[in-house]
Amino acid sequence: MSTIIGAKTTAKVVTQHRGKMIAYWTVTLLLAISITLSGIGQLMRYGGNVDLVTDIGFPLYITNILGSWKLLGVVAIIVPGFPRLKNGLTPVFSS
Repeated sequence: MSTIIGAKTTAKVVTQHRGKMIAYWTVTLLLAISITLSGIGQLMRYGGNVDLVTDIGFPLYITNILGSWKLLGVVAIIVPGFPRLKNGLTPVFSS
């Protein structure tokens, strides 16, 4: 008689801790909000942005460039699925 031995396949599922994920997104969103407000302030030339730029000796249009870059950076940080764009900013959790 021949016997058939069944093979059992198991897959190791890497799970991320829920607390770490919540902490990551909380810090990321707080950072994104602060960068967004700073970028909007530079685009609107609000507050001390004009004085800061002119005291350093840069032309005033630099505020438009920096404000635009900050808003584009926020989009790159928040939108998932662009690992090459983020260049290693995606969290790595080990269990």
